[in-house]
Order: sequence, then structure tokens, then C-alpha cells
Amino acid sequence: MYKVFLAVEDEPSKEVALKILDYCREDFVLNHLFPMRGCGDLKKNMVKFNNIANNCFMFVLADSDQQESVFDFQNMSLNWLSHRHNQGLAFCIAVSEVESWILADIDSVKSYFNVANISYDNYVDNIRDPKLELINLSRRSRSKEIVQGMIPIGNAPIGPSYNALLSEFIRNYWDISEAISRSNSLRATIEKINSMNLNGLMKN
Repeated sequence: MYKVFLAVEDEPSKEVALKILDYCREDFVLNHLFPMRGCGDLKKNMVKFNNIANNCFMFVLADSDQQESVFDFQNMSLNWLSHRHNQGLAFCIAVSEVESWILADIDSVKSYFNVANISYDNYVDNIRDPKLELINLSRRSRSKEIVQGMIPIGNAPIGPSYNALLSEFIRNYWDISEAISRSNSLRATIEKINSMNLNGLMKN
């Protein structure tokens, strides 16, 4: 089993990353999860993550945060890490947030969030603010738990149970096989991990 070191921005990103790892290979085991403190903390620690990737599998998942082109994403990677990536580094970017990837499994979203229909773009990488899309979708839910948990109160950016509800959805209902057909950035992440040469990386 290959030891996995994982760095993500938040709790839903962690659950998405773990689901991706399970989808890609059966011989990954989580060895260490770095503190989840947002995009800035990932950027600050990229050199450390790259050093870990010299002999371990290091998975870093970040949001593009509404940058618009593939070139922006490539430049983001280059700016974060000014020298070459080590063998074990999988630095992947969700366009524009992991919430886009969550929305990509349309049938499961409709069922879990208990909404009659979906009005957002089927190609989810085009959604400008997927977090807001999820919140607005929740406003139409017939589930009291979804409405109370997902919708922000006062000036809060997200609802009181936003992370918990999304995490439950990802763990138990989100289907990557359905989602990859509607997101090039998710497909690229899967392909990157599947194509990596792991020979020589640390195992349990």
C-alpha cells in the first residue's frame, strides 16, 4: 500500500480527494492529512509538499477560484512551485471549486438535496460560483434539514451544517463515474493520478 500525504483547503475537499484516491487505485492508504486552512496555506507550504513527494505520494488539491482559462491554471501551478515537481507530487486543480465536481453528479444531487429539477449548466466547469449555486439550489429543497443546514444565517458565507452535509453526500452518494462526464478538470485529475509512476515511492 502506498502512503498518501494529503493537503486540501477544507472538509468537502478532503472527502472528494479521498473518494478520488479510492476510485483511482486500491493500494493507496492515507498516512497524513495536513491542517485544512484554505488556499493561502497550501500555497505557503508547496515547497514542503514537493519535498515530501521526493519519496512519497503527495496529493494537493486546490480550487482555481474563478480563474478563467487553462493558461491561468497552468500559471497558478508555476507560481506556486517555481522549480520542478518531484515524482510523487499530484498537484491538481478543481475548476472553479470542488463544489463544481459535486454538482456534476446531477442525479445524485437532485436526490440528496431533494429538488425537483436542476437549472445549472451541465458542463459544471463553466459555473462561476458553484458554492453559491449549491446554496441557491438548497433554497428550493423540500428537505428541512437541507434548508436549515445549507443556507447561511446572517452574514455567514455558508450554512451551519454546510460542510457536514456536503461531506455526507460525497462519502455516501457522489458518483465519480457520473461526474467526470461533465467536468474536464475532474477528468484531468483522475487521468493525472492514474498515469503517475509510483515506482520507488514509500509503502506501508
